[in-house]
Amino acid sequence: MAIYASPEEMVAPHSRTNRWTFAIILTAFLTLIYFLQSEEAAERFVALQDVVNKSASIRGIANRTGFPSFQDQDISELVWNDDDYEEEANDDTGKEVADDDAVMAQDEVEEDVTEGTKQTKVDDSRANNKPFSETAKEDEKPVTSQAEDDVTSKTTDEKQKDDKLNLHQDNDTTDIQSVDEEENGETSTLKAAEKDESETSTSKGKTDTPPEDTATKEKTVQESENECASMCMSREKEQKVHWGGDLLDITEVERLAKEQYDKLIARLKNDYGEEYFTKIFEVDGKSRGRSAFLSANKEDGISLQRFKRKLKMKLLSVQLSVEREREAVGECYCKVGAKLSSRSLESNEMSPLADHHERFVWATGGHSSAAGHGNLFNQSYTAVMENALVDVFGSIGIEFEGRAYAMGGTPAAPEIALCNEAIFGTDPDVLSWDFAMLDGRIWDRKGMYSNRGAGLNPNRPAIFDMFIDKFVERRVEEIQKIEERGLTGLYMNPDVFEEMKNGIPDTFGLNSEQINALPRFVRHFKCQDALEKGDPTCDDMKYDNKEVCPDRKGMASWHPGWKLMALWGNTIALFLSETLLDAIAEIGPDSDRASLLRHLETEEKIDYQKFSKSDLPDLEGSFLTQIGDELLNETDVSIFFRSPSICHTARLPAETRYLGILTESDKVGVDGYDKGIPKNVAEFLKGGDDSLVSMPLVYDPAERQSCEFELNRDYKDFFYASNKMSWSSLTIPNKAEAQIYGKDADRYKYHGLLVMCIKSCDW
Repeated sequence: MAIYASPEEMVAPHSRTNRWTFAIILTAFLTLIYFLQSEEAAERFVALQDVVNKSASIRGIANRTGFPSFQDQDISELVWNDDDYEEEANDDTGKEVADDDAVMAQDEVEEDVTEGTKQTKVDDSRANNKPFSETAKEDEKPVTSQAEDDVTSKTTDEKQKDDKLNLHQDNDTTDIQSVDEEENGETSTLKAAEKDESETSTSKGKTDTPPEDTATKEKTVQESENECASMCMSREKEQKVHWGGDLLDITEVERLAKEQYDKLIARLKNDYGEEYFTKIFEVDGKSRGRSAFLSANKEDGISLQRFKRKLKMKLLSVQLSVEREREAVGECYCKVGAKLSSRSLESNEMSPLADHHERFVWATGGHSSAAGHGNLFNQSYTAVMENALVDVFGSIGIEFEGRAYAMGGTPAAPEIALCNEAIFGTDPDVLSWDFAMLDGRIWDRKGMYSNRGAGLNPNRPAIFDMFIDKFVERRVEEIQKIEERGLTGLYMNPDVFEEMKNGIPDTFGLNSEQINALPRFVRHFKCQDALEKGDPTCDDMKYDNKEVCPDRKGMASWHPGWKLMALWGNTIALFLSETLLDAIAEIGPDSDRASLLRHLETEEKIDYQKFSKSDLPDLEGSFLTQIGDELLNETDVSIFFRSPSICHTARLPAETRYLGILTESDKVGVDGYDKGIPKNVAEFLKGGDDSLVSMPLVYDPAERQSCEFELNRDYKDFFYASNKMSWSSLTIPNKAEAQIYGKDADRYKYHGLLVMCIKSCDW
């Protein structure tokens, strides 16, 4: 899909016979969203690893019902317009492909239930800590189909079994494969030695003795086994030293996590003082952490169980990764429990241990309060939570990442909901909703955000609702709908935070000496039973470090200060760490890791089948009802809730910017991303009458605050065209977007529905 803008008009190809034409003098827009369609949209996860490395730089292919499947034709070769369009594709082609894929998707789910087939894992550029420019090079390698992989895997498994039972000698090198400990281990070792001696004695006199220099270089079977045994023991010891225990022993895992949790508690007691820590964070000697978030259905706590299932899957994946790391050591095969561990040893070097084996991502969605405006960036509750949890999760091989991706002056939908993958990434495990101030009673915003975030994001994140103290009953009702659709929805317990508030000491009536004697995290916190406001000091001391960038933006009465941010961030950390400990305890010491993981993955798939068959959210008061009856009648509104989309957004913070996907650049990272050009430069861009230039990515320097410390990351960057410029173009999706967000695009056709979000003044 290509968008063109000229000094007089902007043309968006709409169909074969119609075009939308806008007469403009200047345009600046934040986001373009293009929808994909599929008869089984909720099953899009099945093909996520089949990366389709194709560019969708197509001129004029919007809104066509007969658009051929990507599986049938390379879209990078298509250049269609009204004059040269040829009727090569028919409606049946796309339908047959969609039907076949739907059958294949159903077969895969049934196979998981009966045979425990492992779920396809998302392996995008973020999960590998690689920018798009590096990921694209790797994806140029040939990709085999799932069926071919299954055959190859099966063939390999059969060969390994044969090798274990048939010890053999091949030319100058003796290869002995691992043999099962209980049945054939010691016997095969003896037979191998007898066979070796027999064949050696038989060969004497029949063949010449090898040259002495070659013979001295060869290792005997026993030498190989001894060296492998030593290397395997060294690797196991190295792992245990690295992690401080054995990650394959669930009791050790629990101990390691509990040790870091205890350190977190000790740190909080130091920050809040032991007396006030007890009053704020405990009740009857037990932590309030576990009760900080609730399932809408409190009786069975289904969302909490689903969330613990996700944590168990993470931990089991860690253990299987540790097991693989321990088994493959140099040229040795160190299968746990096997007697034989040998191959020809050309190298005895061991690969370095992984720093982590899994990642857990919390992504914060919300408005300016959630972004921490008025505070330093590292004082936002997402940053506080991440700082509290990195060691707890890291102690058992899971890297914890908190993405503070809230944006000032921004509601949950439609822009953020429709662009959840481009903004939050394809790998979040939790997607929080903190939009209460802006969403208010517009319930469909939350419905769209949850359906697209939890239902369509490939990593199937849990939705955590923050601060539902207003309209509690109605908000809980909305969360319950999420649970009924098979998704995971939890909400912050308002009763717990009211109880925590009661534990904070009131500064009113205290003299300065008494106030200064209070621990820092409760000092100037509550005055006259109000948090961060009131006399004598709470108003003045709401924002910390005022000497640092004293003119920073956002120090408003409606924004929380650093003490509230710390309270929220630490409470979330307690909930997550305590739920993690509960999940570890439920796994148990005698669990079969691989079998249990397959079982949990199958359970998750069954839950998500409910989502694909569920009713759409209520459209009462929805923005969709405001687009006009004629257009609404022509549009299938289900695509806004069920169809995947490719989002070309300039907004920050966003993974598509930080990973170089939007700009197809090797400039990546929260500090090194491609920032585009400043607005004052873009306003003077000019071009020749016949030139066609790319519509520039522009930022407003006035939005960036100058400070030695980071204050915020949310900016409304935009794409720009003006009457001073010649014709300019913008193509969506670009090659990187098609590859990362449309990686299963062979299952979809374009709807041709384009959503444009125009830049507006911030509030």
